[in-house]
Parts: sequence; structure tokens; C-alpha cells
Amino acid sequence: MKTLNFKKGICATICALLMAIVLLFSCKREHMTLTTTSDVNITGYFENNPDRFSEFQKILEKSGTASFLGAYGKYTVFAPTNDAVKSYLQAIGKSSIDQISAAELKDLVRLHTIVDTVSTAFFKDGKLQQLTMFGQYLLTGAANIDGVTRYTINRQANVIQANIRTGNGIIHVLDKVLTPATKTLAQMIEGDTKYSIFLEALKATKFYDSLNVLPANNTRDTTRRFQTLIAETDNVFKSAGINSYAQLKAKYSKSGDPTNHADSLWLFVAYRISPQARYLADIVTASSHPTLAPQEIITSKLDGQNVLINDDVFNGVREPGYLIDRLASDNTATNGVLHSVTGNYAIKVRQATPIYWDLADQPELMKLSTFRKLGAPDVSIGIKTSLCAGIAFGTSSSGTDNLYRVAPLADPYANGDLLVLAFGSGRQPWMNFTTPMLVKGKYKVWVCYRRGDLPSLQASMDPGTSQEQILPNVAVWLDYLTASGVSLSDPNSDNLLESYGYKRYAADNPSSNSNFVGRLMGTVNIQTTDRHVLRLTSVGGKAGSVTIDMVQFIPVDMDQQYPRIRRDGTLQNRP
Repeated sequence: MKTLNFKKGICATICALLMAIVLLFSCKREHMTLTTTSDVNITGYFENNPDRFSEFQKILEKSGTASFLGAYGKYTVFAPTNDAVKSYLQAIGKSSIDQISAAELKDLVRLHTIVDTVSTAFFKDGKLQQLTMFGQYLLTGAANIDGVTRYTINRQANVIQANIRTGNGIIHVLDKVLTPATKTLAQMIEGDTKYSIFLEALKATKFYDSLNVLPANNTRDTTRRFQTLIAETDNVFKSAGINSYAQLKAKYSKSGDPTNHADSLWLFVAYRISPQARYLADIVTASSHPTLAPQEIITSKLDGQNVLINDDVFNGVREPGYLIDRLASDNTATNGVLHSVTGNYAIKVRQATPIYWDLADQPELMKLSTFRKLGAPDVSIGIKTSLCAGIAFGTSSSGTDNLYRVAPLADPYANGDLLVLAFGSGRQPWMNFTTPMLVKGKYKVWVCYRRGDLPSLQASMDPGTSQEQILPNVAVWLDYLTASGVSLSDPNSDNLLESYGYKRYAADNPSSNSNFVGRLMGTVNIQTTDRHVLRLTSVGGKAGSVTIDMVQFIPVDMDQQYPRIRRDGTLQNRP
């Protein structure tokens, strides 16, 4: 009897625990409710709920898809209710499902099905990462319906019940039937009269042809099965003084042949096309995106609710960008997505220019009330997670903090501040730094710091990408400037130092002081004008916190020794 009572006690405890879990999940918002029906698969769930899904079940049966949705696998089905199917039939002039062919119904099911389990945790303001079986992306969003926030799909239907778990996947219930995109990007432009000038440009450059290919037929370049097009309306062109295609061609087509890939009009159009389908949510999650114009990117940012293209800071000066028309964008085509921009933009022709980059110039630090204030206490940048979006840490097993520090007045750090970064055994093995905008070209890369008995670092550019470049030299923090073997009192010391890969960089540092070191890490070939990633990796020396001031990217054919940087941030030019 004691054993029986003990088992009953365990059962009661387990039941109470399960009830607590159920109550815990039931506290979530309505559209996030999780329902588990592990006893049936997706088809079985529809069969068990004919009051809601008998019409969709008929679609499954006639299309021959009921069996695979009832079999083993992982699926997500966006299932329209009976009322949704009836509304759809009325809209297309049919009285019953029997009047639609099995092939059409199969395509309909495929549009509503993803071969993966996708809960609402993966919904965002943009496309789902997985293609439907029909071969098109679904676009998710949110809308307030009668005071209740619900997910939307393709701007066509609302999710009225979500995350119904079955034995082989997830069901999301819709109040409307989804309809697929039927036009290519080229056809969408051609079918909208407000793009008449842009349409002529597409045809003249032959991009119309490549934007008029269905993904399944695009075997020539699989990376461009889906593409993103940012188009300009006639009104945008007119606001830029361009009233016809003839004027557009006269302005941009320098060779007179828009099909020539070196022609400015061809490049103008290519600069508005990106590989892959990039909805606005995809655009704002990355700072730059490749285009079909060779080695040219567009930059993007989210400013409040505004999506901006090419809104950049270059050499410390902001260059205002161009607003994406959100209401006229995120339009799904059979082979990509169409956006509309409110301004006329073109490739900016730039020359490689020196970048004297103070690593403390991070937006999160610049917002501090103590930024560059003498006597201010150190500020933690973080140990495992960085305060600054532009700085990323490797894994750290110690509690050693990384710091922003305002230097004493006597120290000649550029702008009077520095970063104190923990490298080496038990600390950070590497750190990544997102650079300012670098114009494509060849640069010598200098790391500038105060030496100490600390780790040695090696630099690399764009690690883990096809553009990765590992720089050959190592900054040995233990070494003084005199490690070059050059006497600092030699009248020709600047030239000799440079020949050995060293230099003076701090204008307010006495010429005899060898503590502040500019070390040449190597030469990089920047192939795309963009913000890049510089990685510093610990490669030896004593573990500790290095005191690093700045990094300089100087074009190879320019003066490497001057200007030098004063403590107040101004430049000291060559005497």
C-alpha cells in the first residue's frame, strides 16, 4: 500500500507540473498560442475538423496531395478556412472546387506549403527564409485587426490561429486563400505606366530580358534565379530634370551603346539590380548589398521607420541618401521582389583616399556624456558581448574587461582617447572591427598603439569571406619604435623607419619617445567600395590588455609618414 500511495503521489505531482506548463503557455498572446495534436498528422487534423477545413481537405484530395501531408516528414501548411475557400471561389467565378483542375489545385497547395517546420517565432517583417513548394517566398508582417495584432501573409491573408503542432509539422490558419505572383519583374514594370522611362532603360540595356526569366528556366546563372530591382518612377526622373528616356540616355550613355557593359547607362541600371530576393527587412539587416554593376554596392540603413539607400558618412562628412517608398515596395514577382525609390541615384565615382581611423569612433561611445572628457572614468565595452555594434569579440574564458579610456593630458593619443583590449590566452583570441567606408584601391595598413609587455597581433581583412586577406607583418607590442634598428636621432630616421615598416604617427609625441608606435601590417587590395571588417588576432606574446589608438588605411602611392595626428584630432601636415 505504501508503494501504491507513493506512485499515486508521483502521478499527482507530474499532473500538477503538466498543468502548470499548460497554464504558463496559455498566458501568451492569442496569435502565439501553441496547440499540440501529436496523435494525427496534418491531413488527419483537417479530417478531424471538417467544420473549418472540409473545403481545403477537398482541395488536398483532388490535387493528390493529401497522402504526402499525411505521411512522415516536416511541413508547414498555411491552411485557409472553409469561409476563405468559398470567398476565393466566388472571386474567381467558380461555384465549387470541382470546377478547378487538379493541376491548378496542386499549385495552390504548393503555394501554401513549406517543407520545413516554421513557427511564428521565425515570422518577421519580411520574407520567410524557406521557399514554398511552389517556388515563391511568403512575406510575413503584422496588422491590427479589431484591436488584435495578427500576423499577415503576403499582404493577402491574416493568421487567425497559429502554431498548431501535428505529428508531421505545423499548421497556421488563414482567413483568405493566398494567390501566387504571376508576373516577372520585367512584366511588373511593363504593366505599370508610372515606370515608362525606366521600362525603356531596361529594354535598351537588355536587362528586361534577364528580368523576364522564370527561376526554373534560369539555368545560365543560378545565383540570379531571384533578383531584387529598385525602380524609379517617371516623377522621380522628372524631379531630377529627366523628362524622357531620350534625356536619360543623353545624360548617362557616354558610349551611345547602352548594351555595352562599360556604358554609364548600362551601369546605371545594373546598379539597381541585386542578386537574390531582398525584401526591405533583408535590406535593413545588412549595411551593404552587391549589385550587378561590377564591384559596386549600395549601402542601406534604417532611420526610424525610413529605409535609406546610400546614406553614408565619407571622410567624416554625411552624404544624404535616398528614401525607399515603403508603401510601393516589397512587391513579389515570380522571379524576385520590386522596390521603388523616391530619388534618382547613381554610382559615385570616388578616388582612394587616406582613412585615419580612431577605433574609439564608435556611435555607442560617442553618445556618452563622458566621451573624450578629461578625467572621465573608464567605460566597459564588454567581455563576451560588445557594447559597440562595430566591434565583435572572439570567445573569452576570462572576466577581463575591454575598456574605452580617456587618456591623461600628457599622453599624445589621437583625440585623447584609446581602447584597452584584452587579448591572448584566456582572453580574446581575436576581435573584429567594422571599418569606415573604404574606396576600392590598394592601401597600406598601419596599426598605431602604445607599446607594452603585451600580446602580439596580426591583422586580416574580411575574414571568412572570399575577399579575405591575411596581412604578413606582426605588431609585437613588447617592441619599442627602436625595434626597427633605426636611431631616432638620425636626421633621416623617418624614411628609415618606414623602410622597416615602422613610423611615428602621434604629432604631440616627442621625436625621441619610442613608446608610441605606428606598425605597418601589410598592404590590402580593397575591391569593393564599402565598409569592411578588420580582424586583429593574438599570435603570441604575454596575455594582457593592449592599448590601441588608431588604424590608418593610406593609399600605396601617397605619403605614409604625414599627416600625423594631434591629441585634439587635428592633422599635422609635412613641414
